Amino acid sequence: MVSTASNSHESGDGVAASGPGKVGMADVAVQHFRSRDVDETQAFLSQLGHHTRVPSGRDPFAYEIAGAATRALTAVRINVAGRHAMRAADSAPMLFLPLRAAQTFTIGRKAWQPNPSSAIFVASDHEYSAHAPAGAYGNVEAFEADAASWVAGLVMEQAGVRAASPESLQRFERIEQWVAAHLGENITLDRLCAVSGLGPRSLQKLFLARYGQSPLEWVNARRLAAARAQLLQAPAAVAISTVALDSGFTHLGRFSGAYRQAHGELPSATLAAARSRQGRQQFLPA
Repeated sequence: MVSTASNSHESGDGVAASGPGKVGMADVAVQHFRSRDVDETQAFLSQLGHHTRVPSGRDPFAYEIAGAATRALTAVRINVAGRHAMRAADSAPMLFLPLRAAQTFTIGRKAWQPNPSSAIFVASDHEYSAHAPAGAYGNVEAFEADAASWVAGLVMEQAGVRAASPESLQRFERIEQWVAAHLGENITLDRLCAVSGLGPRSLQKLFLARYGQSPLEWVNARRLAAARAQLLQAPAAVAISTVALDSGFTHLGRFSGAYRQAHGELPSATLAAARSRQGRQQFLPA
């Protein structure tokens, strides 16, 4: 839940707490309140606006709110042990993010329920009711992860990016595993089509959507990445030509040029740095 006004609360019997934010974050107050008493919770919420929160059903009541506030913005997460209802007319505009709790909002005669592509915005001093199941968040990290995921989903949706289907993900996993096991072989578009079960045009569209590369461009990138990993861990006697062949490159000159373009240095420079590091580690005290 995000509000465009902030409130700081004094600590009372260890129930509510407020304190300055981290160094470099001016005028930031950290808020934390938890209680198992309905009346105490309602008294606390009345300081935030005109809330009245009541439990619905016979579930044990427990309420927790934690967040941070500046002069212009308050962002909080809320945990409630049991089902609950809230009647309110907040003193500031509120934005309820559709994360885990399936809330239902009633404003006047209309009812809304947040969905993955929309949130609920309530104007200041506008009366509304909200009904929700028990809260699902056990820690701030889970809340932050879901909030970030929701925002990222909106951005991708606006950009026209769609989530890959389970079938597409299985195809990619099959292709990735097969390519990793056959890097040193002659990998053609026909072989990739056979592994994926798709035609050339469909496979091309799938790779462009996921990686921004054609299937063979992606294979080449995998080969260069595998070559670098091998050079970084190579024993002293390894030859660059051997690494190139193991990674599927049959022309050493072309391999060196492609490697330099991808990694910013020649394969010989990567190998020399790896050998120097290995030499220093041999002389480190035990």
